[in-house]
Amino acid sequence: MVENIGFEVVLCQSEIKINRLPSHEKAKDLFYSFCPLVPHVPENQREIFKEELYQCLLEKFARNDDRTPVHMASVLEIVIRKPE
Repeated sequence: MVENIGFEVVLCQSEIKINRLPSHEKAKDLFYSFCPLVPHVPENQREIFKEELYQCLLEKFARNDDRTPVHMASVLEIVIRKPE
């Protein structure tokens, strides 16, 4: 696609990164910190939301042997160059 607008792809690679989280509390804080719904939750209900969010994550995602969730991320690295 970038070639269509005059760029050259120098490097394109994809990688899955798996990060083990040290504890349930750290995992809960991490996932809550980047949840885009938090600003829309009333202040007085955020702790309940945080706990329910974490319980949903525990049900849906991969976990370590100690049952803490694993953070998985797809990293896409693209280096492009505009020919002179």
